[in-house]
Amino acid sequence: MFTAALVFTTALSAGALATPPGHGFHPPMPGQTFYLQWKFADDPHSDWHDVAIDLADTSIPARLDQKVSISSKGDGAAITMTQFIPNASFDQQVVPIEEGGTPGLLLAIVGAKQSYRRWLMADDPARNRLTSLIGTWRYMSVPDVDQRDVLFDQFKHEFERAPMLEIAPPSGEPGRIEAAPGKKLTFDGGLSVEVLRFHPHFGYDEKTKEPKNLSDARINPGVLVRLKKGEKAEERWVFSKFPGFSQAGDGGVACGLRLDCPAERERPSPDYVLVTIARKNTESWLRYEGKVEVAKLELGEANPIPSSRYTFSMEQFVPAGKLVESYKAAPGSGSVTALQVRFPGASGSDEEAWLEIGKARVLETPAGPIAISFGPQAGSKGMGGHP
Repeated sequence: MFTAALVFTTALSAGALATPPGHGFHPPMPGQTFYLQWKFADDPHSDWHDVAIDLADTSIPARLDQKVSISSKGDGAAITMTQFIPNASFDQQVVPIEEGGTPGLLLAIVGAKQSYRRWLMADDPARNRLTSLIGTWRYMSVPDVDQRDVLFDQFKHEFERAPMLEIAPPSGEPGRIEAAPGKKLTFDGGLSVEVLRFHPHFGYDEKTKEPKNLSDARINPGVLVRLKKGEKAEERWVFSKFPGFSQAGDGGVACGLRLDCPAERERPSPDYVLVTIARKNTESWLRYEGKVEVAKLELGEANPIPSSRYTFSMEQFVPAGKLVESYKAAPGSGSVTALQVRFPGASGSDEEAWLEIGKARVLETPAGPIAISFGPQAGSKGMGGHP
């Protein structure tokens, strides 16, 4: 299945990938308590569930066999934590498979003093992009030239299209309206949603401490929304860069909201989209300093990155493959904290996945997509993030 539109728009459940509250990134310390957090990714009203991980000492590796139920039906569906590594190195491999495989490419960024390599997979929102100080890369795949042209038009006008507010009521079909003051949508059951303000660059006035718009560039898009149902009413700010920030307000009006408005980077840098057409030819689309350039991406060919001393290349390409990721103990600079879990896959057979501290990912299970993460603090009310 090709998922070309994922790089530009995502479902309302995209907030599931927001980092749960309180998650840190410092090396584990003796005596810390770590928590596994999970929620149903396709339910905008679902809260994060916190479970303390049974670790005697978070500063040393440990084998685990701790189960966490993910079903209220009593059918035994569970995620099992199997291994914890406080200081680990990350390894990726892509195994070619003929049926159900996904296009993948090994992106290599090389400079005079350091280099970096990472596999990008076309159908995985958590693995199809790379962001650094010198540039941003997104990887897509389309079945033919016609869809390539549609995708290119989206990329070219990405920051020009009207921002949209996606609305998920507690019951019934979701809705979508332009995020412009005065726009309003009423649902069966009496729920109404009205747009009050839209700021492409949300910020605060230093004197009044009130929200204000800092510029016309879409650096931090935010929309102020009024929700009403019966005698209940409330106002919420919703931010495209922080989709989990305002999933619940103080007025008691249940409603999931997401602002679909691609954000620009405050510090201008090269923005690339790499697109494979029909699992064969790959193009590089570059947006930088107001211009868009297109070039064919050849295997192993070094491409200069504007305003830097680095180059990037497609080091390997697999037209149909499966990404296999693993971590191994490797104390030292650049190491991360990792947790391995075993879970029932959507096909019915058990699968394994690695989690990196503070980074949520989605697991496909028979109970539905599960957003899961872990870190040193609990906090299931909301999903954190701050504008």
